Amino acid sequence: MHFGQYIRELRQSKKIGLSDAARTIGISPQFLCDLENGRRSFSRRPNLPLLQKIADIYDHPYSSLVKNATLIHRQRTFIVDLLKELEPKADSLERILLDVFIEAKSCSPELEQLASKAYAALQDMKVSLLSTRRSYGNTIDPKRDDADENTD
Repeated sequence: MHFGQYIRELRQSKKIGLSDAARTIGISPQFLCDLENGRRSFSRRPNLPLLQKIADIYDHPYSSLVKNATLIHRQRTFIVDLLKELEPKADSLERILLDVFIEAKSCSPELEQLASKAYAALQDMKVSLLSTRRSYGNTIDPKRDDADENTD
């Protein structure tokens, strides 16, 4: 769950419409919608005055909002860092599997087929790693982080 989902659930649990919430908080409905859908984030640092307004209107502890905003960011950063560390290991494993495939080719068709399947599975994993890292990376990219700028 990203932070936007968290605040959307708070708003919905209070049965407050998006437009009403945005007006009370002092931002546009589009800005709140972007926050809730993860198109804007608190990736660099939480916007404390905005969090205070959200806490007030949703009757939710301010400290809990701050804690969740920073915790979710740290979790995403950890995942991106972990994925970055896995990529070189996958590259190393790819070189090993390529050698195994070449060796298996000279041994038997069964071993060649198994090595080929292992190599294909590794390629799928590498594509997934890259895709996931890009996806998570985009959610914490400072260029996308404008929630701490009150544009309204």
